[in-house]
Amino acid sequence: MTNPTENTAYDIYRFMTERDVLACFIGNFSHQTNTSLLSNMRSKLEGYDSGADPAVKKKLVNVMMECLDNINKHSQSVSSSNSIFMLCRKTDHFDIITGNKVNTDEVSAFIEKIEKINFMERSELREWYNTIIAEGEVNNKGGAGIGLIDIALKSGNKLEYETRTLPDNTSFLILKAKVNMANKKTV
Repeated sequence: MTNPTENTAYDIYRFMTERDVLACFIGNFSHQTNTSLLSNMRSKLEGYDSGADPAVKKKLVNVMMECLDNINKHSQSVSSSNSIFMLCRKTDHFDIITGNKVNTDEVSAFIEKIEKINFMERSELREWYNTIIAEGEVNNKGGAGIGLIDIALKSGNKLEYETRTLPDNTSFLILKAKVNMANKKTV
């Protein structure tokens, strides 16, 4: 006789193995959490036959770092926020997927920025990035607003997103960055 807990554990296991999830963390993110996750991911990637060369692994860690930093900055505005980080291996790329709760009034600015980033050519993104750095302005989140631009530049791919409205005037933002296994010049 099986109990529901065993079925749930197996369902989660099956879900994660079918999608080749290499790592998943759900909880509150902090600088210490991010540092620990990145350290574990570096170790895992060193011992993992990913088919990716060292330059791709370095790029992957850099994109993960930006994604984790993005969670840390944007989930702070919500009082109780469990966020998620996942790293999945596909045939020819890695998916870095993050999700976190934010105030619903922040969603439109997020979507506008992602769509602007995805519309721009690489040279335009680099120019925008350099302009923001040169101006040195800090936004109300404590950054210069370059994290998403940096993720797009380092990954070399368009960013994907999804939002879900929640009942408590918050929304759940999902961001997916794809890092190709074949090394191509991205920055």
